Amino acid sequence: MKVIFRVVGKLEGWTLSCGTLALFIVGLIINNYFPTHLFIFKFFLLLGILNILIFSAKHYNTFIINDFLRTSTDPVLSAEKLKLKNSVFANYNIFISVIVSLFFIAISVYLGFINFNITGYISLTILFITIFISIVGYMLYVHLICFLHRLSNADIEKYSKFYPAYTSWLVDVTKYSSTYQNGFFICGTLYVILFTIHAPNATLKILSIWTVNNLQDIVLSASWVVIFLAVLVGFPITSYLKSRMIKGIVAKLKIKSSEYFESVMDKVKIDKQLDYIKIIKEIMESPDYPLKSGLNVVISTATLVLNLIIAIQKFYPHMSK
Repeated sequence: MKVIFRVVGKLEGWTLSCGTLALFIVGLIINNYFPTHLFIFKFFLLLGILNILIFSAKHYNTFIINDFLRTSTDPVLSAEKLKLKNSVFANYNIFISVIVSLFFIAISVYLGFINFNITGYISLTILFITIFISIVGYMLYVHLICFLHRLSNADIEKYSKFYPAYTSWLVDVTKYSSTYQNGFFICGTLYVILFTIHAPNATLKILSIWTVNNLQDIVLSASWVVIFLAVLVGFPITSYLKSRMIKGIVAKLKIKSSEYFESVMDKVKIDKQLDYIKIIKEIMESPDYPLKSGLNVVISTATLVLNLIIAIQKFYPHMSK
């Protein structure tokens, strides 16, 4: 994992743009000699997904692993950051990503999504790389959710006592995780579109009469189950959990600040206690979330609705007429 982050971290925007353009031109030339149905559109989708994934991984590496993990003043927060880093660099991330990638490659080959020619081999290669990076990215996002969950139960000392939601490290992790989340929401939608192009029409009818003796039906069912759980269900749930964990952290810090000022209030004269009561009131009425979540909600909702529309049209093709 460290090697992957090291390579991704060195990729510059112009390098990625030139590489994408070169691959697209090569795809156009090859498709001219070995034409394949919708190859250019599917190839364009794959390159788009790959670019978003690399950008997200680079963002994760630059801001969360390097910047965020290096800045630490609270011992509890430092310990949790170290756990996050160890989870991110664990080798099982690669193992699981390879297994899932091979599973989808096998599905693509078995269901006839890929032609056995040079365009097909190129598509398979890019598809493997894209799925591999996406699974790694998905697991990194899950690690981040687990990190936030641990923080929601941790006893943190270094934070903004007057405005807990605006604590610098909490604002940073919220901002970075939101950008990362939005990138994967978009990628998930592109994946659904890509898979929908390949999947047969009236999929629900096919799946409703499938038998255990028909391996193709089993494979098609398994692929849709994975897509449904990972994208249509997984993304909204992880988005909800992330917001809930962050709000939980803020709520706990608010209570901690209130208890601190209450303890101070008990030691001052009665005429000064009113000031502390006002401070406690302002703390409890302060924002519950570090950033405005409007854009994230819009992106999450829009991608979920789009994915559902795409899936419904594939399962019930007559509804789109």
